[in-house]
Amino acid sequence: QVAGSVEGPMALPPPPAMVGKDDGTEAAPRITTVAGSAQRVEEAIQSLGAGPYQRRLWKLCSLGVAGDAMEKSAMMYIMQGVSSEWQVNVEKLGLLASFSGLGQILGSWTFGRLSDLRGRRTSLLCAVSLTTSVGILSAVAPTFESFVLFRFIINIGLSGALPVAFTLLSEFLPAKQRPRWTSFLYTSFGVGRLVTSLTAWLLLDVSWRCYLLAIALPSGLLLLLQKYVPET
Repeated sequence: QVAGSVEGPMALPPPPAMVGKDDGTEAAPRITTVAGSAQRVEEAIQSLGAGPYQRRLWKLCSLGVAGDAMEKSAMMYIMQGVSSEWQVNVEKLGLLASFSGLGQILGSWTFGRLSDLRGRRTSLLCAVSLTTSVGILSAVAPTFESFVLFRFIINIGLSGALPVAFTLLSEFLPAKQRPRWTSFLYTSFGVGRLVTSLTAWLLLDVSWRCYLLAIALPSGLLLLLQKYVPET
């Protein structure tokens, strides 16, 4: 099924019927190849164009992308608070950055594979769920070692949410309109970084833990609206 510019699905054409021979006997059905089916889907998307359905999907994907940007940019604001609370040196802070990068490498492969096997929707929601839950745990980490572990895990989710959100939106768009819409989607990354800065200005003087907690919550909005997230 393909979701078009109007609400609700549009069914693909039914499979071809049994074709009879001249003598009245039934012949084998014509086999529709995967490539042929994909071509029909692409043609349907092209004919429907982009409309309210795609705009709603763009807003949903923007929540995931903005939440991703907020978590990634939050680290630059909390380094001083983390080092002061646990008395960590520069070498240990470097370890934190290294484990974060390792998590992104692992997450890119994991969620890319998951999106191919189980679908874009499942992959995106799993990545956002991981980001939100572990982001909250990061805010209450009791030790620096546990904090490093949580940031490693959260980066697995962060590296999955961003590319899957772009893929999900693109597969509902006509080919000619994908560059423009994905450019609009990427603006939400900048919005997320701006919100991170404003949140730091408001909360860092209170506690870096309160700041991390506030940063983790926006991604949860997409989970609350997950029933509106379609599968391609």
